[in-house]
Amino acid sequence: MVRGIESAARGMIALSDKLDTVVNNLANLSTPGFKRLIQDISESNNQPINRLFLQTDKNETPFMGYLGSGAKISTQALDLSSGGLEHTSGKLDVAITLNNNAFFQVQTPNGIRYTRAGNFTLNNNDELVTQDGFPVLSNANAPITIDGQNVVISSDGSIQVDGQQTDTLGIVSLDNPSLIVPQGSNLFNYLGQATNTSNFKVLQGYLETSNVNTVREMADMIALERAYESGQKAIVTEDNETGQMLSQLRI
Repeated sequence: MVRGIESAARGMIALSDKLDTVVNNLANLSTPGFKRLIQDISESNNQPINRLFLQTDKNETPFMGYLGSGAKISTQALDLSSGGLEHTSGKLDVAITLNNNAFFQVQTPNGIRYTRAGNFTLNNNDELVTQDGFPVLSNANAPITIDGQNVVISSDGSIQVDGQQTDTLGIVSLDNPSLIVPQGSNLFNYLGQATNTSNFKVLQGYLETSNVNTVREMADMIALERAYESGQKAIVTEDNETGQMLSQLRI
C-alpha cells in the first residue's frame, strides 16, 4: 500500500510539472515568436514484485508480477508550427516564413542562441539587438550595425541602409527539433549543428505571433487538474486502508 501511495505521488509530481508547462505556454500567448512546449506523461518502468513472504519450492521463482513506480514526464518537445503574422509596420520588425526550422542567430554571454522573435531594436552603438539587448548576428556571425534612417530588409534577409547594402541577417536551420532546448527569454540552444539555409522568406514590418492555442491549453489545464485531484483521492484512500490494516494488526 505504501508503494501505491508512492506511485500516486510520483504521478502527481509529473502532473504538476506538466501543468507548469501549460501555464507557461499560456503566459506567453502574446510573446512574438514563442513556441509552445509539449510534454507527454507515461508510466515509469515497472518493478518486479517478489513473493518474499510466501514459502516456495526451490525451483519456483518467487515472482508475482510487476508494479508500476508511477507516472513521469517521458518526452518533451517544442511545437515548431508557425504562429500567425502581425503587421506592425516597424522597420526593425521581421518575421521568418516558409520554414518552421529557420531561426535568427543571437549572441549571448553563454554563446550563440536562436530565436523566432523578430521584434528587434537598436542599442546605443546602433547595433541590431533583441528586446533583452543581445546582438543579432549576420550571416558572418558578426553584430549588425544600422547607421541610417531608411532601412530595407529584403525577403532573403539582406539589409539596405540609405540605399547601400550593409549586412544580411544570419538565419540558420535547426533540422532536429528534439535537439532544440528552451533557454528562457524566448531563446533556444541547439545541441546539434545549425546549418545555413536559403529556404525561408523574411517579411519586414511583420512579427510572427505565438503558436499557443488558448482553447487547447485551457482544455489541457482542466484535464491535468482533474487528474491531480484523482491522485489526491487515491492517496487518501490508500492511507485510510493502511491505517485500517495497522489497526487490525494491533488487535
